[in-house]
Amino acid sequence: MATASELFVSLSIFENPLDPRAISQRLGISADVEKIKGERNLELVLPRSNLWTIQTDKNDDDVELHWSKLMKRLAGCTDDFISIAKLGDAKITVVIYVDGRLPSVIIPVSMSKFASDIGAVIDIDYYD
Repeated sequence: MATASELFVSLSIFENPLDPRAISQRLGISADVEKIKGERNLELVLPRSNLWTIQTDKNDDDVELHWSKLMKRLAGCTDDFISIAKLGDAKITVVIYVDGRLPSVIIPVSMSKFASDIGAVIDIDYYD
């Protein structure tokens, strides 16, 4: 049976009017990715929108464990995060690097509920 060789989960806010650094400051969390619209390439406007992301390490293949790690990072500021996320778009991404057959992915109920609370999509990406 093939298993995921690497898996991580990220939580992103984008298309948001707030500067990503201001989001980090307001939440008291250091983001793993903070990009301002156009900072990489002003002429091509890359990235196309402000981006703020936190993500887990690639050390376990249990989506629920990864999700719980992200929720621990948001502990104490969840309400602020929800209000900020609702100003733009949000996405939860499960990234899986596989060896062989694609493994199934079980989305925890708490992840689905949180996605609903912030109006986020859940994106599952498989890579060889």
